[in-house]
Amino acid sequence: MRYSIILIAILLLSSCDNIKINNDVIYKPINNAPPNQLRLLGHWLDEGKKEQLFHETINEFEFTHQDIKITLDYLEKMSQQKLISDNYSSFNAQQIISENPDFDILKVNNDFSSISKFLPEKDYIRKYLVDFSEIEEFRNNTRPELLTDKVKAQYGGIIPGPFIDGYNWPLWCNNDLAAKIGVKVKQFDMSFEDFLTYIAAVNDYNKQHNDSIVPLFEASTFPTAHTIAEMLFFSEVANYDEIMDVNYSTKKINAWSKVAKDLERLGKYKPLPNNWRKLVWADHLNSPIEDKCLFYINGSWMYNIWLKKDSSQIKKMMPCELPVYKTAPLCFGGYNMTWVVPKKAKNRDNAVKFLLYMNSLDFVEKWTRYTKSPSGVKGKLTSLNFGTDKFENFQVMTDNKYQGKKIDLLWGSAFCFGNINSNVDNLSVEIISGEMTAEKAISSIKSKLKTH
Repeated sequence: MRYSIILIAILLLSSCDNIKINNDVIYKPINNAPPNQLRLLGHWLDEGKKEQLFHETINEFEFTHQDIKITLDYLEKMSQQKLISDNYSSFNAQQIISENPDFDILKVNNDFSSISKFLPEKDYIRKYLVDFSEIEEFRNNTRPELLTDKVKAQYGGIIPGPFIDGYNWPLWCNNDLAAKIGVKVKQFDMSFEDFLTYIAAVNDYNKQHNDSIVPLFEASTFPTAHTIAEMLFFSEVANYDEIMDVNYSTKKINAWSKVAKDLERLGKYKPLPNNWRKLVWADHLNSPIEDKCLFYINGSWMYNIWLKKDSSQIKKMMPCELPVYKTAPLCFGGYNMTWVVPKKAKNRDNAVKFLLYMNSLDFVEKWTRYTKSPSGVKGKLTSLNFGTDKFENFQVMTDNKYQGKKIDLLWGSAFCFGNINSNVDNLSVEIISGEMTAEKAISSIKSKLKTH
């Protein structure tokens, strides 16, 4: 196995200089790799069909590029073998600025903010990483909304890698439980009143039966219920430019007040687990496929997690749009920059060639089919299973409906109350859980808001 080979090589080279972070040895270099031995840090370990597609792509690339061989390793495995510490950001930081990096392709998973903590230079992205926006093939195959100056500004004025791994943010529904409760859940265009009816039906069911069902899963370590409130807010504001304008506005405060009052209506039906503040998200990944909850909010990546856990149960899950008052001008979702190439990588050109191979229409068609997730690779998404595969339906319909207008999960309060108030909690989960009334929440929020 390639991993065994690289491990042996690492252990044999103990005489080489070691990379150190805070005086702790975290990696033993493998600087004697052959010229066309492309060294790659992988992703999607143990993520079902994502991992399968990744390995298939490596095999296909090696077959079509006979002079290039790929040595694959994973930060997670290296950490387990004590070859590096579990602080991946410090490792990536050292590799990025190295005169002789040990990997040609680094897995950063879009986490540049953590890497920057270990690098004093603010412009390290532009200085040390390859700019893919300079490559015509990359520009031709990438969604245009990801090539703008606004996107480049997030990465120091360049685009240091392809946006292969995208995600949608559905309201997952267990259709078997829905049938058991006696409701038929809409996959698209679900109104708030529809959602309220579904939650009320679960509440009625639980009063009459012993097998209590959680209406909407929530855990304190990865809270997601707030996105219901924020999607309602986006649909109430209704205008894309107004939503994206992160200045304080009375219209937005009024919109949030309306949402808060409806969240209080929702809270009367006890939608969240009673002990949600004590729940650890990672311990309850399989609650939906184990028939413990009707609704579960999380990314499209859950498809692959559940598929690997129990493929026989995935068919009862349906990704739905979050409820709205009226059609919203955007949705939650985004695209992650998974890999980058250091400018001083030994096999920089071959590294770029491999990532361009993944940033192609052929790859993205397989990506959509395997992972049921979007990608930043440009292409017409079609499906032979359209109309029969609810997972691909969601991907295609969402892409067509919102035309790439997606918003990251972390911007909630900034868009609701203005960037100047981004640290003000919108208290949506407290209202949904019944811990706070809408009136008290709005009063608390207004007391903390700055207008300029």
